[in-house]
Parts: sequence; structure tokens; C-alpha cells
Amino acid sequence: MKRFTILAASSIIGLATVVPSLAEQVKVGKNADKAVREVTARYTAAFNKGDAKALAAFWTPKGDYVGPRGELIKGRDEIQKRFARFFSVNEQVRLKVNVDSIRFIGADVAIVDGTTEVTPPLQGPPVEVRSTVILVKRGKQWLIESARDTLAHVHSNYEHLKELQWMIGDWVDVSTSEDVSVQSSCDWTVNKSFIVRKFTVEVKGRISAAGTQLIGWDPRQSRIRSWLFDSKGDFAEGVWTRQRNRWVVTTSGVLQDGSEVSSTNIITHVDDNTFTFQSVNRTINGQQQPDIEEIGIRRAPLQSGGPDEPDSKKTPQRETVLPE
Repeated sequence: MKRFTILAASSIIGLATVVPSLAEQVKVGKNADKAVREVTARYTAAFNKGDAKALAAFWTPKGDYVGPRGELIKGRDEIQKRFARFFSVNEQVRLKVNVDSIRFIGADVAIVDGTTEVTPPLQGPPVEVRSTVILVKRGKQWLIESARDTLAHVHSNYEHLKELQWMIGDWVDVSTSEDVSVQSSCDWTVNKSFIVRKFTVEVKGRISAAGTQLIGWDPRQSRIRSWLFDSKGDFAEGVWTRQRNRWVVTTSGVLQDGSEVSSTNIITHVDDNTFTFQSVNRTINGQQQPDIEEIGIRRAPLQSGGPDEPDSKKTPQRETVLPE
């Protein structure tokens, strides 16, 4: 049985936003573009509230949608049912609409082309959802008669980094020390070509260090590499090698005073909510330093909040589908 992907759902909903509210008349002419964008903002807000009934009302009774894989949803009633099921399992998904062009065919038909984005980002390669929506005027109302989606894959190094997908989210250490706490947050950059990890180290409630690490694919060396910069002025680079469920990161760098440092960091992926960290073979100017014993790291609990809550405070969502 075919399934209706979240991306397909978002593009239907997104480009439906070009439809005016049921009491509004869109004028064909120089004010049409402004009216469309104002309605887009209001409709997007309605989507983010999860109102399936209101969304379905923007379609003609027999309106239809064809998704990028050929799936067909026909009729206002069926569209409302799909939206209702979609919102029941995707409460945190938010929509952004980009209208590229609006063309009027006579006074009663409009063709809208555009793209849509959803947050939090979905698991999988980045794609661009391009949609074409046909609107028809029924009395004083503009309604969706038909919508079509296509997907275009965006150039990205995601395929080389997808084995690190589990890192996305917020993390805290599970050490027994009450004086020291380490927190980190990982997220994709645009197009998922890099992972950005930000971390802070607190000692007795005060931040003693903070930094940013960029993890990406080196096409010349055909391997994953990383670059780390911290608040003390230190920086380092690393080479990542996978050994089954763990990553061995060989690092070298320079401290703020010019000293050369090196280490071997071992990250063991236990499950999607747990990993361990250990650092061995640590040196400063060639002099051996004490190892950092293995510590456990767990995913931070999901924090409650509204639609405007930063994505970094939410547990990353997996790709979800709207069931048949």
C-alpha cells in the first residue's frame, strides 16, 4: 500500500497557502502578489496549529493531489482525513513556504509554482520539494483544484556522513561528578554537507570552556575529517575511522600558547540515545599525558515548548509517513 510522505504532505499544505481565506477575494492585477503572500503567512500559521479541517476547506470538493511517487489523494474529505492523521504523529513539524511565481490564466484560474521546507530537518538526503498548484475561483473564493509535487536531490555530502545521523540532537554526560558537567549539541548545516557540534564544560556551575567542531567529508582523502575550535584559543583537526560500532578519531592541534597536542579519541555508539567517549595517547609537545577514562553520554530529555522553540532543544525526528 502506498504511503504519503511527510514531504509530500508539506508541499500540498505549503502551496495551498496561496489560496485566500474563504471570506477573501484575491484581485487579479498588481496587488495579487501582495495578497498571495499575506495569505501564505496566515495559512502557514494555520498549518502549524495542526487544523486539518481548516486546511481541507481550501480545496474544491473534488480537488486532487499527486505526489512525487505517483500517489493520488482525491477529494476534500480524504484530504482532511490525511491531514488529521498526519498531525496526530507530527506535532512538532513546522512549515515554510517559498512562492516563486504566480500566473493568472484569465480571471478564474491561477497557476502557482514554489517550494516548501519543513523543520526539524528530515532524516535522509536533502531534497527540494517543487510544486505546481492550480487554483480556481468559485464565487469569491479561490480553491485548490489540483496540486503536483516533484523532488530534486540537492548536492550534498550527506551520503558520506549518514552513518553519523545518530549524533544529531542534544547530549549530556552521565558522570557522577557534581562539580563538572559537559553538554553538547549536534545539528546539520544547510544541505547536510557538515555536522556542527557545539559544546560547553561547566565546573561548579560556571562555564570553563566552550567550543565548536565541524565534521565533514574530505573528497581528496575520501574520509571523514573534523576541525575543532575552543574558547581558549586552541584548535585541532581529526581523521575519523570507523571500527564497527565505534569511531576512532586521530587528532592533532595547537594550544593557545603554541604547544603541539595530539590524542586518539574513541566514540562508541551504544544506541540512538547513548554513546561513550574516551581519549588516549594524549601528548603535549611529545610528552605523554593522562588518559581520559571512558565516560557515558546520553541524549538530553526532550524539553517542552511551543512552535517557536529552537530546534536544538528538541529530539530530532525520524522520517515519518502519513499512514493509509
